Amino acid sequence: MYKSGNTSLVRNLNKHHILNLVRLNQIVTARKISDETGLQMSTTLNTLKSLEKENYIINKGLGNTTLLGGKPPVVWGINPDYGKIIGVELTSKEMRIVVINFIGGKLYSENVPLEYIQSHIILVHQVVKQIKRIIEINNIKHKQVLGIGIGFPGSIDYNNGIVTYSKPFDYHSIRLKALIEKQLPYKVLIDNDANAGAIGVNWLQSKFNDRKNILFVCINLEYSGMGIGLIINGQVYRGSHSAAGEVETLLDSRLLSKIIRIAVNKHPKESFIKKLQKEFPHTGLTSIIAEAKKGGKGAVFILKEIGKEVSKILTSLISVIDPELVVIGGDICYAEPIIKDIIKERIKYGTLAEYIREIPIHFSEYKEYSGAMGAAALVYSHLFSSV
Repeated sequence: MYKSGNTSLVRNLNKHHILNLVRLNQIVTARKISDETGLQMSTTLNTLKSLEKENYIINKGLGNTTLLGGKPPVVWGINPDYGKIIGVELTSKEMRIVVINFIGGKLYSENVPLEYIQSHIILVHQVVKQIKRIIEINNIKHKQVLGIGIGFPGSIDYNNGIVTYSKPFDYHSIRLKALIEKQLPYKVLIDNDANAGAIGVNWLQSKFNDRKNILFVCINLEYSGMGIGLIINGQVYRGSHSAAGEVETLLDSRLLSKIIRIAVNKHPKESFIKKLQKEFPHTGLTSIIAEAKKGGKGAVFILKEIGKEVSKILTSLISVIDPELVVIGGDICYAEPIIKDIIKERIKYGTLAEYIREIPIHFSEYKEYSGAMGAAALVYSHLFSSV
């Protein structure tokens, strides 16, 4: 709905704009903010003082003088201690939990096994129990909790916090947000796990702040396929029915089983590969990567074949979307030294348009916590958009 330009609204817009400039610049002077926004210095200074009074930002002392000399300017930065955000990624086997501060820094991380996920009531009980425990062991005061973000696999109605469908959990139309908020006194935001991962890249990794079109893909240890998150024109793209990126790719357990059989034939003397074939799919990427790092040729072969399959899918996605940046997250990040060159090379020669052959490919610095950090970023972006 259209809002008239009343004084209160204008002040709030100024506050929001200035706070985001402080966030993006990390440390910034009132003069720079005034120059970038076109606001008068008096308005800029009053807004900064207001944000400081509310503890959003802190005075970080004096900066350097200009070439013309004069009094050194005050520099401002986000107050990291303003509050804490808890991010949770739910896989079919475990909760991955992080705690971040108000500048997006990871303070704590932990993986917790999940039991009996067939019942969403029991799942909610486990999630609530673990969140309370994390708050307690980190000595976080009630008023410091700015919100809980949850990344969940499947089609998610973000606005209403409903899991419309999740194949890994076999859930249909579950009001997960309402069920969790009923037991916790905090704001809860829920989104698809890959969408959350993409938001995490966009909001928490400052080196990518200027990228408006980002393709995020996530591969975790359960071989459940590839999650896809899209940032288009600076906004997450969820699609008309909250199902964007929900593609059952070829990267599934059947393909991995085939790759393992080939590895057994190529490296018949390796006990790890024989054991892997017997235990698959109960043995995941983690053990394969660990074996590869120890020099196991069969494990290295498997990871390289996974890299080839990932590159096929990425080549198609890049050709359709034409992003500025591709970020790969999840457990697969631990295999970066083995598969990165394969992926980059195959994308380079697999795309038709010359101008997209050199698109940067990055592995997430958050690795297995890409989804959980992204879930925390759901709350982070909401806070900065609502000041």
